Amino acid sequence: MPDKDAATVPKKSTSTKSMKDDEDETDDDDDADPPVRNFIAFHATKIQRGPCYRVSAGIASSVTLSDGTTGSGRLDAGARQSSQSEIRATIGLQSLEETEIGRVRTAFEMDWNRNSGTTAASLNSIWVSAGPLTFGLKGSNFDYWSGDEFGFKATVPSASTVLASLAFRLSEASTLIVGAEAQDARWLSDSGYSKNSLPDPVARWRYEVDGTTVHLGMAIRALSLVQPASIQRFGFAGTAAIQRDVTGFGVNDYWLAQVTYADTAPGYLGIAQPGGLLRFTLPRNIPVFLLETMKGWTAAIAYSHGWNETLRSNVFATFADLKVPEVPQRHSIRVGRAAANLVWTPVKDLDLTWELGIGQVSNIDRQFGAVNYPKGPSYTAQFAISRKY
Repeated sequence: MPDKDAATVPKKSTSTKSMKDDEDETDDDDDADPPVRNFIAFHATKIQRGPCYRVSAGIASSVTLSDGTTGSGRLDAGARQSSQSEIRATIGLQSLEETEIGRVRTAFEMDWNRNSGTTAASLNSIWVSAGPLTFGLKGSNFDYWSGDEFGFKATVPSASTVLASLAFRLSEASTLIVGAEAQDARWLSDSGYSKNSLPDPVARWRYEVDGTTVHLGMAIRALSLVQPASIQRFGFAGTAAIQRDVTGFGVNDYWLAQVTYADTAPGYLGIAQPGGLLRFTLPRNIPVFLLETMKGWTAAIAYSHGWNETLRSNVFATFADLKVPEVPQRHSIRVGRAAANLVWTPVKDLDLTWELGIGQVSNIDRQFGAVNYPKGPSYTAQFAISRKY
């Protein structure tokens, strides 16, 4: 009979909406070497050692009705009274083995997406960790809450990137991760960057005790542009988040607050990324120099309430404020987004979700060509069915 390790690990959130690989349940504690659930070891005897494996898959289908918001989350006046349908499927494989140097893990995940007639496939993650060392494509160590409980996108840091990192256990409750991450996942334009751009140094400290999690992240950016001219700048970004479980009010309730600041590193604020998940869209014809030298901040609050074991509500609100220091006469770009949903889980790993979202962009300078932004709030309503395996 196969051996099963059924021990559970702490989860960053109780999201039932996320279609991400179950890697998320253990990423934050790779450095702590916790027990990992749902892995199966195919060995002839219990004495024999060898790798354990886990296969995961998921499929989701959604229909979205929008008034000024496209399927990717962009605010667009041309999207008035539009509808989008989406089917998304994921498949992942992980392996785990206890060795003399510590726990060795590998992970791989692919994503297939069909949105309003357009089909695309992408590689979400492929990474390996050996004890405290991790290398590959995976979620950035800078990020914490990414809003995966929602179909409507929040303006928060969230990116998958190629990285290399080293983890240190500082105490029973705290860990420190330091490493380097590729810049391209945070770029705001498709061109103008030096091919020799250095990776960003990134550090993360996390403290978890008695239902409270504190997350601090820091990144340094060496901006290197070749268009319109050779330009070298240094920037930085920092984020702080706190999450707290709420007892005695509902089932697995929690609240969360997060704030992020960036100067000459605006990609860490969760705004438009080429090829990434768009939180909102900046004007396309802003020169890359002005885009990348912006500074600003984003803030997010969220609450999750379990009415019972099968019914859960989630709500969030985010606000972003951006400035272009190189052009002092320009106004700020301000973006507010909020959403609420109701998730029914009639059977394990099957979610039915009803959701409403609202977004507004203000203070856009029309001289940048941002003529297609809705002047008022934009609304989104979505129904989604998702199944994990």
